[in-house]
Amino acid sequence: MESKLRMKIRFKIGTAEEDLLEVVALSVAFLVPVLIRWIPEAQFPYPIGYDTPMYLAAAKDYSHNSEFFPLLYRILGSLHSMGLDAIVTMKYLPTLLYGFLGVSAYYFARSYLEWDRRRSLLAVLILTFSAVSLRISWDLNKQVFSTTALLIAFSQLPKLERRSRAALFIGFGVLVAASHEFIFALMSGIFIYLLASQAFRFLRKEHVNSSFLAVVSVAFISAVLVFLGGWFHWDLSRIYSTGTWSIQGSVDFSSSTWFEVVRRYGAIAVLCYAPLVPLGALGVFRRGALTGWILVAAIGSFSAFIYPRLCLAFPDRWMYLLIYPTAFFVANAFERLGLANRLSARNGLTIGMALILINFVSFSLLGISQWPTWYPKAPEFFPESMPVSSIPLYDIEATAQLMHSLDQHSHGLVLISHMKYIGWAAYCTNHQVIGWSDLWTPVPTKSIPRNVPEALDVAKAGQKSEIYLLWYRDTDATSLGFTKIAESGRMKLYQYHHG
Repeated sequence: MESKLRMKIRFKIGTAEEDLLEVVALSVAFLVPVLIRWIPEAQFPYPIGYDTPMYLAAAKDYSHNSEFFPLLYRILGSLHSMGLDAIVTMKYLPTLLYGFLGVSAYYFARSYLEWDRRRSLLAVLILTFSAVSLRISWDLNKQVFSTTALLIAFSQLPKLERRSRAALFIGFGVLVAASHEFIFALMSGIFIYLLASQAFRFLRKEHVNSSFLAVVSVAFISAVLVFLGGWFHWDLSRIYSTGTWSIQGSVDFSSSTWFEVVRRYGAIAVLCYAPLVPLGALGVFRRGALTGWILVAAIGSFSAFIYPRLCLAFPDRWMYLLIYPTAFFVANAFERLGLANRLSARNGLTIGMALILINFVSFSLLGISQWPTWYPKAPEFFPESMPVSSIPLYDIEATAQLMHSLDQHSHGLVLISHMKYIGWAAYCTNHQVIGWSDLWTPVPTKSIPRNVPEALDVAKAGQKSEIYLLWYRDTDATSLGFTKIAESGRMKLYQYHHG
């Protein structure tokens, strides 16, 4: 009797110790990414990132409307309507999201991959210190939010026969569908792969997991209904215009355009993954969701390289999504090398040195060092240093001042601005803002003007009584009939006079 009591006490103590260790591991999985992500944020007084100012404008806009999608905008709008300044929110929210991404990656490794704590935490460290992951967190906050939900959803796959796990899987799948177009496309592709795998098992007369098949099907259908019906109201042309599935314009691809695609996006592929390839290849393993993930992301990444006439838009965004399975492969490589299965000072030092070598670009991104002079320069949309916004600090303050001046004018006016300034401009004024972008893309976006004259035509078509321009080049403005009415720093505000 006494022996049984002792065994019961030891079991309870052992379980308590395991629970405590798991809490500590989850805390580390959250705090390490938070500390890493805060390093560049602490070096700039405003929120960092190229697209981040658009979140400021969205927070202001969604605080006055009832739109629900995308979900992160709805959250920002609710916080703004409660009186929380969007600038303050976006200064801290990306860092917290990065921490939750670390937690979801740890949970995925523990639950879906069934790894031990040591290897799971190593995967978190590899992922969150990666230059690619840091670049995503720089300004693609909706994507980080949605990817976190996706990893949590797929963590439930091994135990879908349990109702609670099935509910979590479906719920987080719907959350993905309500949050981000690219991650929804990725998830849909993985769902199709998982269902096709079960179909092939059935054709080979192998055992088919009926509960798995049913829950994945329900999750897929639910996500599609939320995305197509809830978010886009069955407007397929509007979905196509997002660029996630767009191949418009690629019909006119010439050989020179193809070489330009290869040059630009090939450079990103090398920059992102060349240092990771040796270890990633060593650690490759097959697991349904990760295999589907790689297949879908690879099609989006390299379709332009293989057959440009049918390429998907934004190959760089698809390339970034490959970092997640790659991080798990690299962690598995350390395990196969015998470095992650036993704690020791020697193993820790070896892993640390390896992480520094394969992520040397990350130090520049974090603002700790300069971009290596011997390494290729970063392509467009891949910063050499993260502690910057879409426009310089002095332009942010000048834009805010000029927008304050603009708000003194009558209502019903429209402002023209470059896409780099549009987020800050829209946040700092209550008037309509039309943006233009002269940045190169493989598939031209017809809905966005390419220069000031095209943006002016769009503004005229809107039949606004007054048209203004935020810019700094007098020649671009005066040649079109604009007159300078205000100036702050190098930024200028022009008013258009109808001819």
